[in-house]
Amino acid sequence: MAISIRDAVPGDAATILRFITELATYEKAPHEVEATVERVHESLFGADAVARAVICEADGKPAGFAIWFYSYSTWQARKGLYLEDLYVSPEFRGLGRRQGAPEAPGADGSRGRLRPLRMERA
Repeated sequence: MAISIRDAVPGDAATILRFITELATYEKAPHEVEATVERVHESLFGADAVARAVICEADGKPAGFAIWFYSYSTWQARKGLYLEDLYVSPEFRGLGRRQGAPEAPGADGSRGRLRPLRMERA
């Protein structure tokens, strides 16, 4: 299986919304999703967008996404990176494929924090 990660483009808004909905369903909160294709498009690709997204593909099929944005540390006087969501659809999990990741956006010396969501399994 060929894994690739690419920058999201405006045409990915519906796919990103699908992943958001899948994630909310996994977290047992699909009723809390207020996003629409239009809002995803404007917030990620509009003139005032401050967040960025990437799409993970497996054999050319969308398998997951990540949304991130830069933050700033006043104490360190440097930018950081906040990973809002990192999601992989269930059918693509557990394949032992952790390759194809792009160079980390923080490779320029910016700091990043990863705070994993811990879920209780029923």
